Amino acid sequence: MKLELLNESQARLASEYFENFPIKGLVNFKLDRLGDFFRPYRLISPVSETYSLRDTADMKLKGLASFLVQNVQLEGETVPIAWARDLRVSSDRAAIMNWAYHFVPVLERVIQKHNLKAVFSIINLQDIGTLNAFLRPRPLKRRLPRYFLYRKFNLVTLHGHFPWANRPLETIRIVRGAPANVEALMDYIFAKNKFRPFSEVHNAETFFKKCQRLGISEKDFFIAQDKKGQVVGCLAPWSTEGLEHWVPLSYSLRAHNFRQFLKFFWLLGYTRRLSKPVRSTGYESPLKFKRLSFVFSENEDIFETLLWSAFENADPDEFLVYTHANADTKLRPPLGWVCASLPHALYTVVPPGEPIPDFLNPAEVRNPEIESQLL
Repeated sequence: MKLELLNESQARLASEYFENFPIKGLVNFKLDRLGDFFRPYRLISPVSETYSLRDTADMKLKGLASFLVQNVQLEGETVPIAWARDLRVSSDRAAIMNWAYHFVPVLERVIQKHNLKAVFSIINLQDIGTLNAFLRPRPLKRRLPRYFLYRKFNLVTLHGHFPWANRPLETIRIVRGAPANVEALMDYIFAKNKFRPFSEVHNAETFFKKCQRLGISEKDFFIAQDKKGQVVGCLAPWSTEGLEHWVPLSYSLRAHNFRQFLKFFWLLGYTRRLSKPVRSTGYESPLKFKRLSFVFSENEDIFETLLWSAFENADPDEFLVYTHANADTKLRPPLGWVCASLPHALYTVVPPGEPIPDFLNPAEVRNPEIESQLL
């Protein structure tokens, strides 16, 4: 076995290997990168490193791990951090043992090379195999990284609303972004991001760079204004179509019942349907959804009013997706909406022998910025 750094010319090879590892939960997904394994990384950061483990006998891939470097706001200053993503290791014992041997040196190398303040990883709390592999107690003799919980959050999917859902506020005006209001929009986002750990937008340059990476412009924003014309909330939907496909392989009984429930209310015009699984049809039908970025609101009612605008302007077969930290009351899914919450957790990855970061202080209750494209 040998470890090597992958480059852009190996994007298809990495993508084909990655597709062999479904994302497990109430719904088992296949994540199809459409032949370009690195393209989703460019949405997050222009700086990334992907390491592969290869069998020297046949040169087949046996493991993958990626690190995406970002400059973010943390504790009042701009610091580099990395997101550890897409760790996949083949099930044979040789691959597992070799990867455990190589991972810590790789982690230490990335931290030193980019002078990182911290490394973070997001774990699906429904994936029992992942939880056992990374979070269970280990013998101290083995040099393995340590995982420290920073915050629990949910990946929220909004599929429609009930007939009794609250209607949009008449006192709030929803407008689309335009050159005339983009400055006020940016000022509002900058003010909100001061209280969001890991936020990357803090001036006009970082704002437009992020918009460019996501492929959105000011006209894609929905902006909530009060009667004085002041910005009191915003969000920006964008689609992953042509970027990556989330293909449902199978639904658990609970998820199947939810899909049937959505189908019934779809007939009444209240919800959007989910794709049929590969297990029942034999062909791949990816989910269609809009991710929500730059999500801010002064209160729950304004947020619900913004959701009405985003939902009604989405395609008839698209639902909405965003991340919600458990303590963020202003962005809770509205009670009158049909939604699902998939539990996740944000962990700090610390090499063995290194001290615990100061920002893990339990007194820190600010809700971090966790974009849904990081999952």
